[in-house]
Amino acid sequence: TCVLDASDVELARVRVVSVLDDGSAGRFLTTRMSDDLRDVQSRVVQHLEKNCGCEVTREKFSAFQYAMAMWTAAMTGMNGPKFAEMMTGCDTSTGHKGSINPWWEFLKWIFMASNHTLPAIGLALLEKFESWQPKSVHERQRRRAKSLRDNLCRLLG
Repeated sequence: TCVLDASDVELARVRVVSVLDDGSAGRFLTTRMSDDLRDVQSRVVQHLEKNCGCEVTREKFSAFQYAMAMWTAAMTGMNGPKFAEMMTGCDTSTGHKGSINPWWEFLKWIFMASNHTLPAIGLALLEKFESWQPKSVHERQRRRAKSLRDNLCRLLG
């Protein structure tokens, strides 16, 4: 068991980055961050600055609004098994083929009878329509994800 004493941590040396929102509020299937959460985050930042001596950097990463698209691009279009195949739990490396039916799983999910999460089912559904999108769309999202990662790494050190 790891037990830490608060005096072992020099909070003034901790790098703190506050990201208030991703700029996606008002877009399709997104909601604005609640005023309560904004207030709490603001009070935590003020406390860290005033009482702990932390230097807080306030950032806004507009690329976060594309999180779902970046994740989907990272999970699809690669030279490997489809996500719906991996969801069966079968070892696709042995040549055993199997795939869930995402439409059936979605129906089961509505009635809380699916073993899979809605995002996983959604990705399996998106894979069905993957060929409808040009590869350039996925490549653009992968580049955006790499740029976001590079920015985060640069910021966090």
